Amino acid sequence: MKRLGLNQVLTIAVLVSLFCGIAGIIGYTAKSTYDISLRLEQEALERTAKNLGNVLELYIDTAKEQAQNLAAQPAVAEALAGSPQLAQAMLRQYVVQAGNIASIMLLDSTGKPVAGALRSNDALAASFADRDYFKAVMDGRESAVSSSVMKGKTSNTLLFAAAHAVKDQGGKTVGVVVVCPSWDNFMSKYLDPVRFGDSGYAYMLDGQGRFIAHAKDKSLLLSPPPDRAFADRALALKNGVMEYDFKGEHKFMAVAQIAQTGWLVCMTASESEMAALASAQRNVLLVIGTAVLVLVAGLIIVFNKVVVLSPLAAIAAFAAAVA
Repeated sequence: MKRLGLNQVLTIAVLVSLFCGIAGIIGYTAKSTYDISLRLEQEALERTAKNLGNVLELYIDTAKEQAQNLAAQPAVAEALAGSPQLAQAMLRQYVVQAGNIASIMLLDSTGKPVAGALRSNDALAASFADRDYFKAVMDGRESAVSSSVMKGKTSNTLLFAAAHAVKDQGGKTVGVVVVCPSWDNFMSKYLDPVRFGDSGYAYMLDGQGRFIAHAKDKSLLLSPPPDRAFADRALALKNGVMEYDFKGEHKFMAVAQIAQTGWLVCMTASESEMAALASAQRNVLLVIGTAVLVLVAGLIIVFNKVVVLSPLAAIAAFAAAVA
């Protein structure tokens, strides 16, 4: 068996030491960079969900303020007293001028419409007494928001409702003003355009776990997710980030709850995309580490031959000649 020369032994020893050191540095740097990058991306994902939730809160609050302002108009009291002409004209004009309103209604204490207008120009339904927002106001609440997104009774338009009580001089609730913003308007303007990277998108669940918004698949609206356990996890989390697997891909989802409705804004993105920058940096480190190892190996071979082995060989030759 051929024995290794001194040059080879020294080179191998140094290279093994360098390899272990460089591999350790690259491994630690890659892992820490990956973890930091992924954590920052999760925080960004969560901020995106919260920002979208804040926009929706403002959208809901605006509808509530509109209902409150309309409930204080003298024409509303006149309509409930039997003269709905001014209220009807006012509500029709309001719907025409407000681009995001699907309908506005003035209901009496039994839930029947006294005045109102729909952007679709469809007729008003005969009664809204079965709606949860109407029941909530008639049960004593000053204002209420529908528990979920729904379709209009006659227009089939997706909407939610913000209701406000109309009271007489004695403080008794005698009617309800209902403002129904268009949900399609909210989705198209604020939710659908939101993306996280190339594949991340937003959707929303109501308090029962049904899809009420989805940036990629509108056919899912008003239906529960195929995996009910997934929706239950999101509802239990309320706010934060959760991990899950979908079609063989590991993903993260940020959840932000709308406090006044219990709805959830969800932003989802794949781990591979969120950590793409860290993965690219790891690959760069591997290339640099390999290049450094090859360069150092070459330098060691040259150094050993020129500085160590050649002088030793000369000394050995001189000693042999003298002997």
